[in-house]
Amino acid sequence: MNFVADRRHLACLCLLFVGVLWLHHEVLFSGMVYHMDDAADGYYPGHIAVQRAFAAGELPTWERGSWCGWPLLADPYYGLFYPLSIVFALAGPVGGLGWSIALHIVLATAAMYWLLRRRGLALGPSLFGAVVSQVPLLDMRRYHRMLAGASWMAEYGDPDVHADWAYLSRFSPYQNVHSGQSYPPVLFVTSTRDDRVHPGHARKMVARMRGYGYDVTYYENVEGGHGAAADNAQVAYKWGLIFEFLWRRLGR
Repeated sequence: MNFVADRRHLACLCLLFVGVLWLHHEVLFSGMVYHMDDAADGYYPGHIAVQRAFAAGELPTWERGSWCGWPLLADPYYGLFYPLSIVFALAGPVGGLGWSIALHIVLATAAMYWLLRRRGLALGPSLFGAVVSQVPLLDMRRYHRMLAGASWMAEYGDPDVHADWAYLSRFSPYQNVHSGQSYPPVLFVTSTRDDRVHPGHARKMVARMRGYGYDVTYYENVEGGHGAAADNAQVAYKWGLIFEFLWRRLGR
């Protein structure tokens, strides 16, 4: 019996690993790079500065060429002493970002799966018992018409161009939600004051999924920007809601 259970655990972890490799295969194996705003503004130049300092035999304590100076050693964004940061030394700042993201997804999901199974949760709910979606970008057909969306067309493509929309339509969440499916319970979290991703993305998805009869919970903070929280008290409240939602849905 334990042998069968162990095989199931191994199969789940293998499926997770293969899924992550497939989702990121263009970056991991085809030479493409991420062009997310955060990557272009922070990850790439920051890790290049770190490598430059190490190559010169220096500890990357301060980067003079960024802003008015930047404390690289103290910035958790780059995690100089974080074990997985070795990926950037092995694969380079650009290639290392893809592998770092893939490894984090694998480790985080495997650890959560192990934790939930140790808590006695059944196999199915341990994999996808509930979903939390925070300040999500969901409608790829109209994203470029809302707030900062137009500035992302160089990364995602222009949905008004037929060839681009043919590609975007395959993974645009709002257009790919259908009735009669076995979706897990979902909590959507957003902010009225989000100046990056319009809260309309979450609002529309909630309306559509509720119209189909799915278990959907919604929280919209009236302030807080893209973090959906304006101060530490709101951060604590938001995470309290998230953990309460997960506790109720996964504890059934």
